[in-house]
Amino acid sequence: MSYRFSSDPPTSLIQDLTKLSQFDPEQLGEFTRITLVFLVSSDAGKLLESAETFSSNVGIRLEIVKELLKSYLIFFKGAFKNNLTSSQLSEDLVMLGLTQNHIAQVTRIWVQSLRAIGSGSLSQTLMVNQLVLPQWRFGITASNKDLRNVGSTFLQLKLVLDKGSGQLDEEFLELSLPQFYEFLAAMEKAKAQMDLLS
Repeated sequence: MSYRFSSDPPTSLIQDLTKLSQFDPEQLGEFTRITLVFLVSSDAGKLLESAETFSSNVGIRLEIVKELLKSYLIFFKGAFKNNLTSSQLSEDLVMLGLTQNHIAQVTRIWVQSLRAIGSGSLSQTLMVNQLVLPQWRFGITASNKDLRNVGSTFLQLKLVLDKGSGQLDEEFLELSLPQFYEFLAAMEKAKAQMDLLS
């Protein structure tokens, strides 16, 4: 069998996902909402709280719910990464043994959440490699074995980036003046696009 959410999913993942058919459609709908809300917000505390509530409401041990959540998250991350439509998602769910009522519930919630997942993914991406401290200095080449480079202007950049989780990394660049203006134009264009999206 060939799934669309992943080219070669592990057997244990498929076994976990087939267990979803044991939920009634309403329970699976709630489980889907919990999973997709986490994909949007990445709030682990809220996910755990929702999992505990779901576990007590359905009468399943919390450890089992957590395992199913991990697998369901992998499923939806793959579906988002591979840009699956609702019909493609349905095909995967059919192969996982879900009923049409289950599939209708899941695809409806998937379609409703898709835009928010995209926005959440973009904001999470932007939080990595966030510029913390730019430093720069201009210079003029005073001496060089190539006479054509003497007197040319350059810019040295030191960018301190937050790699996520508080880890700082320093990147160094040396640009000629034309390269700097190209870089500046690209950054202004990127800023304009980000302003448009927010």
